[in-house]
Amino acid sequence: MRETSLSEFEPLASDKPLIVYIDIKSPYAFIAKDPTWALADELGIEIDWRPLTLDIPSYLGSAKLDNSGKVAQSNRSAEQWGGVRYAYMDARRYAAAYGYALRGTEKIWDTRLIHIAFLWVKRAGMAELRKFIDAVYPPFWIRELDVEDEQTVIRCIEQAGVASAGFLEWASSAGGQTHDEQQAAVFDAGVYGVPGYVVDGEYFFGREHLPTIRNRLIARRDKAAVALVDIGNSLPSVVELERNAAGEANKAAVFHDMRQAAQAGRLEIVAGVNSTCAQSAMALRELERLSAAHPGRLRIRWGELPCREPAPPPAPPPGALKEASASRGDRHRALRAQYQFEDLERYRRQLVAKSLPTAFEPIVYEPEATQLLQDNGVKQSFGFVYQDKHAVLHPFNGRQHLAALFWAVS
Repeated sequence: MRETSLSEFEPLASDKPLIVYIDIKSPYAFIAKDPTWALADELGIEIDWRPLTLDIPSYLGSAKLDNSGKVAQSNRSAEQWGGVRYAYMDARRYAAAYGYALRGTEKIWDTRLIHIAFLWVKRAGMAELRKFIDAVYPPFWIRELDVEDEQTVIRCIEQAGVASAGFLEWASSAGGQTHDEQQAAVFDAGVYGVPGYVVDGEYFFGREHLPTIRNRLIARRDKAAVALVDIGNSLPSVVELERNAAGEANKAAVFHDMRQAAQAGRLEIVAGVNSTCAQSAMALRELERLSAAHPGRLRIRWGELPCREPAPPPAPPPGALKEASASRGDRHRALRAQYQFEDLERYRRQLVAKSLPTAFEPIVYEPEATQLLQDNGVKQSFGFVYQDKHAVLHPFNGRQHLAALFWAVS
């Protein structure tokens, strides 16, 4: 098997139509796995899967739990902890929808070795790599796989049907060097987070972009197709989710409850919007479309939330973010700020009018609704809160979660 030299490696280009970057220690990359495979199977395409070894402490702080599950060490701010807690809660409910358990990790794992194994298996073929990815993710996220242990990693390679003889030597020499050089090149190219998707040289961060990616890939081979842009967190079929959500303690039960409420005509959300936000305008157009297609299935109470959409970040001096003096965290934050602004612009362009849809006017904001949103962690537009039949409140930050409402009323 021939090595891929750095001169041949292109972070934003491939002979496959879609590049996907993942990190085994990312819960969001884990829950993107199945819908991404489903997209590839639907369109009959091959994916160029690639590892992206995140340096989480550099931009999100670090923490470690003791044997009782309590935080033993941490240098995270309250804001960082809030983001982490929401991310795991959100990931758990979507993982459960696909039939997976997801437990928070006890520390921030070093995934360099398992990602070098990823490259080793990838050389054997995409079928073997799919087996490897599917074998590694589920046990890791129930704390049953030590991805830093050499013998455990070797067993993962062999589970994929790939010979492991010579792997450790390769990992400590050419394989490790290949991994490190590619990671530096990927980060320099602006790919900073997972799951990361690249289509025609354009980077998308997050599985919510799969609808846009699907449309792009279809339009690529069918010139008559319109490459619409849209976002949404996918869910499995109704039958599959109903099976996976069996039992009230299941984290996916919220989606099951939403669907029951919608079918009974009593689905209600508290939505946080702001008349100056493009995100609100786009979310309201989706809600308008949903209400028109399924009249009487959804009731909305309105809260007014701040608009904190990204502004164009100041351009750093040429080459500044590649200098040794720039920390990894500083570079990550700069890349993220630039991406968030460009991502909003990518979707904002589809808005013909900047005003809010008239179907909901006049929007009457309720102070109690605003307080409920903020008390449950929805602090900026757009987001919503759903209360299930047990009076448990479920926060959803971002318009990508509107896909769950469409799923519920379908």
